[in-house]
Amino acid sequence: MPRAVDTDRRQGWIRVIAMIRSLFSCVLACLASWAEARLTLSGHEFYAPSPQLVHWLYTLGLRPRVAAFRCCDTQLLATAAWEDIMHARIHLWIWFTSLALILGPATWLVAGESTSSRADRAGKGTDLSRYGDLPLVFSEDFDQGAERWETTDDAAWELREHAGGKAFGLNRRISNYQPAVRSPHNIALIKGVEVSDFVLKLRVKSTLDTGGHRDCCLFFGYQNPTRFYYVHLGARPDPNSGQIMIVDNAPRRPLTDNKSPVPWDDAWHDVKVVRNVATGAIEVYFDDMTKPLMTAVDKTFGKGRVGIGSFDDMDDFDDIELFGR
Repeated sequence: MPRAVDTDRRQGWIRVIAMIRSLFSCVLACLASWAEARLTLSGHEFYAPSPQLVHWLYTLGLRPRVAAFRCCDTQLLATAAWEDIMHARIHLWIWFTSLALILGPATWLVAGESTSSRADRAGKGTDLSRYGDLPLVFSEDFDQGAERWETTDDAAWELREHAGGKAFGLNRRISNYQPAVRSPHNIALIKGVEVSDFVLKLRVKSTLDTGGHRDCCLFFGYQNPTRFYYVHLGARPDPNSGQIMIVDNAPRRPLTDNKSPVPWDDAWHDVKVVRNVATGAIEVYFDDMTKPLMTAVDKTFGKGRVGIGSFDDMDDFDDIELFGR
């Protein structure tokens, strides 16, 4: 089990204890203020607590001694003495301890489940303990637009409606952006985020069948327009398609010799990229999140930007999550 589960469960217990202590202190403070105000004698008569407060005390299982007094021809209620407040503290302690015994395990389970869900979203079968506990640093469903993305050509990208909400996609194969060296024409980078180790997960749909080189591209370790890695998910692999690529002040070249085709169709597909800078490992998954489609090892670039796009095809992207540091 990933270390994140144990960490979140401990944090869950800490949150429960802190909540109980704060609530307990607040209730005692309220009772103390109420007692000081209501047990003050004025003309040999008590100011009375509200009937609702007395009813609430009884609901909690408290039994304050109550006496009736007459003040201005109005029947009022008042507690008899401070020892009832002290007695109430014992009952409150028992009550909130019982609450802790109920909420504690529930929070522990919820923390473990939420962490497992997060790990499942990030890993989908990958043992994230190999990469440490990578926090979620960016997520995007495009329902609020695409302002957090920097494109090489804004005119080539647009938001589109689909059954799951909105997607961000390309509306043309070749954009007005012409790279300085042979590399993809269509790039959209996340603004203000750079990561070293990461797990990138997203959904992608190819919107135009262009045959053997039908593709989408995922960018990472991005330093500048002529230095970065990218994954080319091309339908038919060859040295220029269906490989993990590097652009290093020269035309792109493959880091892999992948022979496995990418089964593009007109449906949505799940894609994941995993990067470990220390080892240089790069793993790419397509639909099957338990077995990588291709892997490579390279340490040329470390921390860098992350993005989506295509070499010269059309795709829609949605439900993007980036876990990293």
